[in-house]
Amino acid sequence: MKYMIATQFSRTTWLWLFISMITVVVSIAASSARAQDTLPDPATTAERVVIDIAVGGFHSLAIMSDGHVVAWGDNRSGQTDVPEDLGNAVAIAAGEQHSLALTQNGQVVAWGDNRSGQTDVPEDLGNAVAIDADAWTSVALTEDGRVVVWGNDRAGQTDVPDDLDDAVAVATGGFHVIALRENGEVVGWGNTQTADRRARVTVPEGLNDVHSIVAGQWHNLALQRDGEVVAWGSPRYGRTVVPDDLHHNVARIEANLFVSVARLASGEVVVWGNDRYGLDLIPEALQNVRILALGDWHGFAVLNNGDMYAWGLNDAGQLDVPELIAQQVHLMRESDND
Repeated sequence: MKYMIATQFSRTTWLWLFISMITVVVSIAASSARAQDTLPDPATTAERVVIDIAVGGFHSLAIMSDGHVVAWGDNRSGQTDVPEDLGNAVAIAAGEQHSLALTQNGQVVAWGDNRSGQTDVPEDLGNAVAIDADAWTSVALTEDGRVVVWGNDRAGQTDVPDDLDDAVAVATGGFHVIALRENGEVVGWGNTQTADRRARVTVPEGLNDVHSIVAGQWHNLALQRDGEVVAWGSPRYGRTVVPDDLHHNVARIEANLFVSVARLASGEVVVWGNDRYGLDLIPEALQNVRILALGDWHGFAVLNNGDMYAWGLNDAGQLDVPELIAQQVHLMRESDND
C-alpha cells in the first residue's frame, strides 16, 4: 500500500493564503455509506479500514469498518472531538465547525460548534436513516419520511413544509434545504441567493424522475434516473452551467461553494464552475472513481481499486490523514513547488 503526498503552493489574490494540493493514496476495502452507495457489514470486513468520508469547513471525518468515527483538521470548536462512546456509525456529515454521526440504531449524535443550536439534536427526532449538515444547520431524514432541521434559521431553513412526509433523501446548503420525494419530485425551502426569508428557494419547473440530490452553498444539483444532471440556484462562477457533453451517463453528483462535480458511469470525474482553492483542479489520476466527498475548501475521492485522493486547502491539517488510517502505509513526498 502507498500513501503518497504531493504538495503544490499558489498564492490567492484576496486571502493571502497558500493552497496545499495534496494527493493521498490509501488502500481501502469497502464501499461508501452515502445514499448512492452501499455500506458493508463491519463484521464481514477483515481489516479496520475507512468506509466513508465527510468533509467540513476545515475538518474531515471518516467511518472505520468497526463503526468508529475518526476526525482530523481544525478543532477550534471541538468538531474533531469525537464522543468516546460513539460506535456503530453508519453515516457521517460535517458542517462548518460541527460534526454529525448516524448510528446503526437510528440515533443522531452531534458535536462541535453550537452557537446556532446545530448540535442540539431534537429529543423527539425518532429513528433517522440519513443526515446532512452545512455551515450552521443540521438535517435528518427519519424512517417515516419526515425531514427534521435544527440550527440556524436565518433564511427559514428550519421551516419544513407541513405536507412533506414522503421524503427519501435530503440535502442542505448554506441557507436552504432540498428534499427528494418518493415520487421523484424535489421540494426546497430557505434561500439560495441570500440569507433572506423574503426570497425563497425555487425548484425548476418540470423537474421530476429524480434519483439523487446534492446542495452546494448557493446552488443545487439533481441527478435524474436517465443520468441527466439539472442545476439551479445562483449562477455565479458558472456552477449551474451543466456541460453539454455529459450525455446522460452520470452516476454521482457533488457540489460545494464554487463548483459542481459529476462522476460518470465510466468513473471519470467532470467539474464545472470556478474555484480559487484548487477543487476544480481534480488530480489527473482520478479515473474509475467510486466515492466523492467534496467540501467548500477541500475534497476526497476513492477509486475502484481502493486508492484515496485528497486535494485543496490544507491550512488546518484537514488533508493530513491521521496515523490510525495511515499507520500501515508508506509515506512518500513527490514534489514541492512554489
